[in-house]
Amino acid sequence: MTPQYNKILFLEDKRTADFYIDEIYKHNVELLIVTGDNTYPEDKEYRDKSWNRILNDETIQIVVLSRHSMKHLLNAKTTNILLLHDLIESNLIHSDKRYIQNYNIGFNKQQLAWIIHVCLLLNIQNKYITAPPTKNKSEYYNINEDNKLSLKWECRLIYPDLPSLDLEVEETDDWEEVKEYWNNTLWPGRENTTHMSSMILVPTDPGDTGVAFAKNNPFTINYDMDIYIKYKPTFFVIRYNNKIIGINSGHKCGDITYRSRGLFVDPEHRKKGLAQLLIRATIKQARKEGCLKIWTYPRGPRGPSDFSSMRVYHYAGFSRKGDWINDGKNPVDAPNCIAMRQL
Repeated sequence: MTPQYNKILFLEDKRTADFYIDEIYKHNVELLIVTGDNTYPEDKEYRDKSWNRILNDETIQIVVLSRHSMKHLLNAKTTNILLLHDLIESNLIHSDKRYIQNYNIGFNKQQLAWIIHVCLLLNIQNKYITAPPTKNKSEYYNINEDNKLSLKWECRLIYPDLPSLDLEVEETDDWEEVKEYWNNTLWPGRENTTHMSSMILVPTDPGDTGVAFAKNNPFTINYDMDIYIKYKPTFFVIRYNNKIIGINSGHKCGDITYRSRGLFVDPEHRKKGLAQLLIRATIKQARKEGCLKIWTYPRGPRGPSDFSSMRVYHYAGFSRKGDWINDGKNPVDAPNCIAMRQL
């Protein structure tokens, strides 16, 4: 098939092009795929002719999927450049219902191929508009039915600088590894990090007046040292490049009650959905052990820029039970709260 040098689909690199060919448009096309890393066209003669047309022919038409790829076309002769970055991004699921109603088109991969095919001349893009580095957003990643996280197909096309990841939760029994990670991240400076907690929940006695039993809390924190004998913890980790980047644990603290404890995700890997992966794995384990409810004791933010895991627990279906609690043991710590959900 003779290449259509006058109709070019410009992609960022080989990874993006391979994904497009395998997943988006598997039948014959009237577009020639060219990549910014010079891996497509695979035939050097076709590749050289393609770039010669890009640099010297003002009549050719170019479709670009990612704004990041515009940097390769600064010297393109043509102004007939169609950029679909914003169109593809609008297809991502946003939490803002108003955005979904007004801007989300809702097309699939094959429909995108058809859009590229028939809408080639609908827009002319200024070739000098390039993109800054992409910021991670939770809607760029997807958690599938097997509780695995991966980059959404739209992002594979328009955000070549985002890692595809393809991460999942694994269980580990290496307590020393878990302890070291917790001590270096979540609980720095803690002298006696334990593999479990003896904390349990009991209904609040209206007569309790201690600082740990804050007003309006339906539950009170109590302690049962037999937990260490009766139950075993499960440690959940997510690894990237053979290093832990996220962690959580869980253990029973009663016949039907399960505790989620120690949730932490490395700051550079947040806003991707990793915390939800870990919480889902913990909930699954709680159900496996026959529990009917799961609770946690997340710390509040220390300041406006600090992170509180209560937000991700809330997204996972937990609700805060009562007021924030500060037991006064460590004055620099932010208060905690009891959060719970039914299983």
